[in-house]
Amino acid sequence: PAKVELDGRVYRSRAFTLTIVDASEAPKEESSIFLDAKVSSLTPYVGEQVIFTWRLYRRVRLTGADASFPDFDSFSVEDIGEQKDFSTTLNGQRYDVTEIRKALFPLEAGEITLPGTSLTADVMVEQKNQRRGRNGSLFDDFFARGQAQRKILRTKPIVFQVKPLPAAPAGFSGLVGDFKINAQVSKRHLKVGESTTLTVSVSGTGNWKTIGEPDFPELTTFKIYSDRSTATESKSSQNRGGRKVFRKALVPLQEGQHTIPKLSLSYFDTKSGDYRKKYTRSIALMISPSDEAEDLK
Repeated sequence: PAKVELDGRVYRSRAFTLTIVDASEAPKEESSIFLDAKVSSLTPYVGEQVIFTWRLYRRVRLTGADASFPDFDSFSVEDIGEQKDFSTTLNGQRYDVTEIRKALFPLEAGEITLPGTSLTADVMVEQKNQRRGRNGSLFDDFFARGQAQRKILRTKPIVFQVKPLPAAPAGFSGLVGDFKINAQVSKRHLKVGESTTLTVSVSGTGNWKTIGEPDFPELTTFKIYSDRSTATESKSSQNRGGRKVFRKALVPLQEGQHTIPKLSLSYFDTKSGDYRKKYTRSIALMISPSDEAEDLK
């Protein structure tokens, strides 16, 4: 209890007992405002995509909100889409929700602790017993019925147990996730000295930004000119993915039937926990003699 001495007398307040529980035990859904942070997996592989979802639930007005996120040490981080705002119902209560999603890619094996996030904001609290002004004005009541209270909300740290990748086979691309490879040419029938474009695309979900140019076979009967690669990110709000496209102009030097061999892609499949290899189809080209004699050597 608090106490004060006044005119020789001591006055004491009543004592109050507070029971403090762990944050995980607190009934968040009964609060007017709370934070929630979740990840799609606590036991990912090195390089595997983990979706981090941060949400602010509120049934009150906020002003001056300032969110603080950790530095995500030991992770490569990419944002997934823009901030989303929507409404939902929890245990019969209607909440406005702000959601932020990030793709995390662990860079090393072992135990990694992701610190909690925090939010500092002024929460407008209604004063139900607020008295009106001396004139009893409705405007006095309107402007006095809310009071701002400073609040700091926090989420708990998240502990990961990151698994190392098994020993990699020869030709491993470094990709972790789910990927595929495709190859095609602009035309299969052409003449000596003409050009066809070989287009190879590698796409999938995971650490797609690390996609490198596949190993192209030696084509001794062609002149080869490389073009600049292009990258396109997928628009999915669920995970991070994309495609890279590599193009080469092929100019045949000899007539006859020529074959572009299969191209391969080796990646680690997080679902099966093993390495997989995918191939393109071999492509047959029919080369006719040139109409004019040309020196293409």
